[in-house]
Amino acid sequence: MRYATTLALIFTLSQSLYAQHTFSIVAVDTMTNEVGSAGATCLDSDDCSVCNAIIISGLVPGRGAVNAQAQICLPNVNLNIAINDLQGGLSPQEVLDNRLMFDNCITTNGIGDKQYGIVDLDGNGGARVAAFTGDNTLDIANHITGVNYSIQGNILISEEVLTDMETGFNNTEGTLAEKLMGAMQGANIPGADSRCLPQGISSKSAFVRVACPNDISPNFCLDLNVVDMPDGVDPIDSLQNMFDQLVDVEFPSNEIPVKIFPTITDDFIQIEFENTGQYHVQIADINGAIMITNSTENNMQLDVSHLSSGIYFVQIAREGNYFTQKIVIR
Repeated sequence: MRYATTLALIFTLSQSLYAQHTFSIVAVDTMTNEVGSAGATCLDSDDCSVCNAIIISGLVPGRGAVNAQAQICLPNVNLNIAINDLQGGLSPQEVLDNRLMFDNCITTNGIGDKQYGIVDLDGNGGARVAAFTGDNTLDIANHITGVNYSIQGNILISEEVLTDMETGFNNTEGTLAEKLMGAMQGANIPGADSRCLPQGISSKSAFVRVACPNDISPNFCLDLNVVDMPDGVDPIDSLQNMFDQLVDVEFPSNEIPVKIFPTITDDFIQIEFENTGQYHVQIADINGAIMITNSTENNMQLDVSHLSSGIYFVQIAREGNYFTQKIVIR
């Protein structure tokens, strides 16, 4: 998910660096108020020490997300200003208009070599989206927008990289994080960033991150970043492995006969045991922090309405046996 061209390191009077970055997605979930971003590039630390894909991404918990890519300065000044505008209450289109009118990273072709994807929660249960691809971004470059997402890329092997990302996002069931990973898998082809075609990989670094509504930046409920992979190893595969270890693990579930429902909720979960006995019940977040703990001898209903939106694990233990199930709180 990096480009096939060489990273341009150009010093301006302020000694900013320019870097090229490639395909990404920003999206929001209007049910959970999660905001997220994912992307990849063919640049790595051999190109510059901070040129991994995640430098294009900014999240505002409970509000929205911005990806600022193609030609960027290091640090990514346009991204930082866009994030401040989003935090200040501007809509995605207003944020974009400001970046096009006041470009704070003056490169060879000005706004012509910039690319943006911006999305937010409108406060009325909906989402707003804005995107831009400059006329001088390196081919193949374009963007696609939907109701709650923007997908953008440049230096692509084909425009199908973007359409396949869109298909992956829309056809993946589950949480926003799972849908973002679905989008990334849509781009998991050799040369998605055309610069990586000779190595037979899509890119050299990749990331996926989701901010839950009550997160405080930069501590997000999901923040995975893959950089500097060995030759021939695709970072999207490594990113998927990391993701699966956190949120998509299959747990043994036959040692304690129990039913937990619903698995997607915003208020309560019901726990029903087939056998009587003393059970220890706890709910942990994806980082392993214990959020709720309880003991019971009977079926029980747990109030989870006070927990932030996100992915959690219900863990039940009894006499050396155990049961774990993933739930989503929205």
